[in-house]
Amino acid sequence: MAKPVKMRAPKGTDQVNHGDTAYVTDKSGNVEVPAEAVAPLLAVGGFVAEDESDEDPTGFVRVKHSGDATALSWRGDSYAIRADGSFLVPAVSAFDLLDHGFSADHRPEAAQPSASARSLKIPTK
Repeated sequence: MAKPVKMRAPKGTDQVNHGDTAYVTDKSGNVEVPAEAVAPLLAVGGFVAEDESDEDPTGFVRVKHSGDATALSWRGDSYAIRADGSFLVPAVSAFDLLDHGFSADHRPEAAQPSASARSLKIPTK
C-alpha cells in the first residue's frame, strides 16, 4: 500500500470523498488521501499537495515563474504556490505556461544522469 499524500483542502472543506471512503480534514484544513486521489483533487478539486517529496503525481510537473507569481491559473483551474516556490500543474499545461514566464522546475538530483546512463555504450557496425 502506497504512503498517503498530505493535501491542503480548499477553505471550508471538512472532508474529501474518494471512491466509497470519506477522509476528514484536520483543524488546519489538511487531509491525507491515497496516491490515486491526488491527480483528480489537484486538477478539479482545488486542493494543494502539501507533501514536498521529490516524487510528483503521474501527469503533473513542477514549474516556477521567473518573477514573483504567487498564484497560477490555467484553463479555469487555479494552482497555489508550494513552499519551495514551485507550482504543481498538469503536464499538458507546461507548454502554454512558457509564454507567461514559467519554466520547468528541474530538481538538481533529477538532472544528474545515473551511473548506468553515463556508461552506456552504443555498438558500432
